[in-house]
Amino acid sequence: MQGATTQIPNKHLYFQEIIEIPSRTISAGLMQMEIKDVTQSIFEILSNRILTSQFKDGERLNENQLATEHNISRGPLREAFRLLEKEGLVRSIPRKGTFVKELNKRDIEEVFQIREMIECFSIDLIVTNHLKDYHLQDTPLIAIEDLPPQAYEDPTRMLPILMDNFRFHISLVEASGNEMLVNFYQTITSISARCQFKFPYSKENLERTHREHKELAALMRAEEYAEAKAYLKAHLHNALASLLNSYELEYSRQQAAGG
Repeated sequence: MQGATTQIPNKHLYFQEIIEIPSRTISAGLMQMEIKDVTQSIFEILSNRILTSQFKDGERLNENQLATEHNISRGPLREAFRLLEKEGLVRSIPRKGTFVKELNKRDIEEVFQIREMIECFSIDLIVTNHLKDYHLQDTPLIAIEDLPPQAYEDPTRMLPILMDNFRFHISLVEASGNEMLVNFYQTITSISARCQFKFPYSKENLERTHREHKELAALMRAEEYAEAKAYLKAHLHNALASLLNSYELEYSRQQAAGG
């Protein structure tokens, strides 16, 4: 009886497959990284354009136009749209498109309620956990003093100044040492920043904010935490009142103009 033939695998083909499998995995991983980088880049570009009102409230984001303008495919662009929606900057309507979310009075009030809750609780955590090794960041006063008058009419010039200004509050929450709290706070960062950019910001406002940040930081360093919390609440209430006043003026102006 003829013996059964044993099939010997081609060892060269075998080793070639072993080598190609991780190569394909690495290539796919690099491609994924590239898509992620493109998505993050276009997200930041669109986010800044929304914050600085280059895209208006209710404006539809034209997918074809943006893909052509930035020379990207629709995949990363749609992912960037999803990130923008997660940040509360746009809203997606099935079969209609993606639109810049309109900022209303209730949005402004609610975001400040959340900020007060998180920022004051951050001070409580600093006290409870006896945390001392932290640094509260702020915009250097010279950066404000050196701004020419026309800069206040240019949102792109104001963007880094106001973001530095807001970074003071981010650093306060980071000082709590609670990563989950920091992550949650970051989810309202964009909508908070948009509240600040929505209405004109004067040199007097910036200088007052800088003084209040400096005073709050001094209270924290002196470990006068109860006074710091009270001062923080007053600081946020003043900012909210100023924004709501600007909102009412802008709303009245639009109504008068028939908008």
